[in-house]
Amino acid sequence: MPTFLGTGKIADVYVIAWMLPNLFRRLVGEGAMSAAVLPVFVDYAGKKREFSEVFSLVFTMFTSFVTLLTLGFIVFASPLVEHVFARGFASDPEKLQWAVVLCRWMFPYLIFISLAAVAQAALNTHKIFGPPAFTPVLLNLSIITSALLLGPWLGAEPVWAFVVGVLVGGSLQFFFLIPYLWRLGIKLRPAFGWSHPAVKKVMLLFAPAALGAGVYQLNVMLSEMIATYLDMEGGLAALQFSHPAYGIYAWGVRDCHQHRRVAYAGGPGAGRSERRDETNVHVRPAHDPARHPSGYGGTAADSRTGHRVVVQVRFVR
Repeated sequence: MPTFLGTGKIADVYVIAWMLPNLFRRLVGEGAMSAAVLPVFVDYAGKKREFSEVFSLVFTMFTSFVTLLTLGFIVFASPLVEHVFARGFASDPEKLQWAVVLCRWMFPYLIFISLAAVAQAALNTHKIFGPPAFTPVLLNLSIITSALLLGPWLGAEPVWAFVVGVLVGGSLQFFFLIPYLWRLGIKLRPAFGWSHPAVKKVMLLFAPAALGAGVYQLNVMLSEMIATYLDMEGGLAALQFSHPAYGIYAWGVRDCHQHRRVAYAGGPGAGRSERRDETNVHVRPAHDPARHPSGYGGTAADSRTGHRVVVQVRFVR
């Protein structure tokens, strides 16, 4: 992105426009939504007909929610950007206007990525991890391809190539997973029985999950809001370019943890694949203590022999 947009005014505007749907994506999409939906899906795993019904109910609920959220943001984008998310742009009317326009165009990305997160939770419940983990690659490829093909053609306004890439990439992340849902017998159809116990449980879990997911995102949002006050053009973009280093580690850990949650919950096919993910406990004599930084050690008594032993717990995939 720096190659095409640099670290100037347009780059700052794009960072704000990209930050907002991403903020809500991690709150109501891959963050809180996944944490709230996955335990419910696991409860119905192995019951094909009931699972399909619950999926339709949850899918319809989140489709309605994120669509209303998106429409609301598009309508009120101007005051929200000017007075909340990018107050520092108020001194530059052109920059502020660009931010409002780009935010309105890019916010619908939230709809696609939130629906993709619901589909990902359903697939993870059935021990399908590869395709959901691959979908971010589609977003990156879409943005890169769009920048390479449309960037030179757009000339002085290459930022629109990134807008197209984000929207196309978001839709690809969702539609790529649909065939895998069909193979499981899951059909995408509207269902509005929101008094269903599964839907109530999802709503009950959603609020604390959103609160937990919002801690880091609040930090990112405040950092970028403060950066909008910088007199130096490109300061906000430079700050944004430093965030992926965190994401490479944090989101990789999240995906591994998602795998463990499904395994421990006893979803379909738990048996042998679950046992491979369980904690391994190695017992060694006290005179041969285990000193491995990847595990947690401690002493205990063997109930069969009465000898003191050192217990080493190692977490393996």
